[in-house]
Amino acid sequence: MHGKPGTPVSTPETAAAAQARLAQAWEEAAEQGQTLSQEQAWVLGCRLVRDLGDAQAAERLAEEPNNTYRLARVVEVLLSAPGARLSDFAQAGQERRRAFAFHPFFLVRPRLDLYRRIDSRVDHMVSSGLIGEAAHLQACGAAPNTTCATRAIGYRQALLALERLRKEEIKDAELPGILLSLVVDIQSATRKLCHRQMTWFRNRPEFRWLDATQDTDLLLRQICDHVQGDPSAATGAADQVYGILTREEQHALKRYRPEASVFGDASHPRTLRGVAELTQWLREQQA
Repeated sequence: MHGKPGTPVSTPETAAAAQARLAQAWEEAAEQGQTLSQEQAWVLGCRLVRDLGDAQAAERLAEEPNNTYRLARVVEVLLSAPGARLSDFAQAGQERRRAFAFHPFFLVRPRLDLYRRIDSRVDHMVSSGLIGEAAHLQACGAAPNTTCATRAIGYRQALLALERLRKEEIKDAELPGILLSLVVDIQSATRKLCHRQMTWFRNRPEFRWLDATQDTDLLLRQICDHVQGDPSAATGAADQVYGILTREEQHALKRYRPEASVFGDASHPRTLRGVAELTQWLREQQA
């Protein structure tokens, strides 16, 4: 919305320095006799960010466990600009004037409905070629969490699953279970991303929240009326209902469990196709 923030440009040298600083923090903890779990390592990473002078960024990172790329980038920026905070760069970008009218809208639907749609979409994605695409990326030399594409939800989990298959002796009977675990992992990661995005948009007052479940013509009319000069046209119940969950919705989300995936059925055609893809990939690796 405001253009790219003016953060220091990443270079191989600054990126390596950030990784080295994180590794140092973890090594120092290990030297003290601590056996770090993934969660403890993340806490130490957030503590490093706070020690570098940005407590606000550390708090945000604490809510995004295992977003290793973001953690490393934050450390890189703070090392490159001693004494600065990430918010300093964001504010500098917001001060730049826009040479155009900007009317941002956020289309939203009930959270449970959204989660169900996410789960269904992941089922379809895995059964429509995700494994083959991940195998192609791997054949090109891409490893999980090393590029923007391999950090993307879906590709990251699929590449990790292929690495596991390559390193471990997996029996054919275990392949349906691996497929199901892949689906569940992607669904979970996508729902967490959805939650973070909702929180981000809720804290952006310039966005108008609109109920995406209403009639399309009504939705378009609200947007057009607002753009044409009626600020109240795109406001209403959606701003309150979807901005903050009711207590009933919070309880419902805590009880939420994904609907049974088709990959839970070893005889389902989608499962059989997925197993066939994995089997072919394993034979190619063995050859």
